[in-house]
Amino acid sequence: MKKSCNGFYVVVPKLKFRYETLHAIYSKDCIGTIETQLKKNNLKITDFFQNVKTKEITADIIKKFDPAFLSFFNINTPFNYRKALKIAETKSFECLP
Repeated sequence: MKKSCNGFYVVVPKLKFRYETLHAIYSKDCIGTIETQLKKNNLKITDFFQNVKTKEITADIIKKFDPAFLSFFNINTPFNYRKALKIAETKSFECLP
C-alpha cells in the first residue's frame, strides 16, 4: 500500500462495498479537510474521501498478499477470540521486514 501513496491523500482497502479505514494510510495533507468536516459535526471518516484524492486497494490486490483476508478479521467477542486462536494455531506466520 505504501508504494501506492504517491499522489494520493488516502490509500484505503475496500472489500465489497466497505472501506477498511483502520488499515488505510492517510497523508498529513488530509488534516485541513478532516478539520472542516469535524467543524460540521460530521464524524463519518469515509465522508471526506470524496474531497481528497483517494486510491482504493481492491480485494483482488489484497488477495495476492492475504488470500484469506485475515488482516481484516475482527475480534469483538469471546467467540471471535476463540476463532482467532484456532486460526493462529493452524497458520504459520512469518515476520515481514
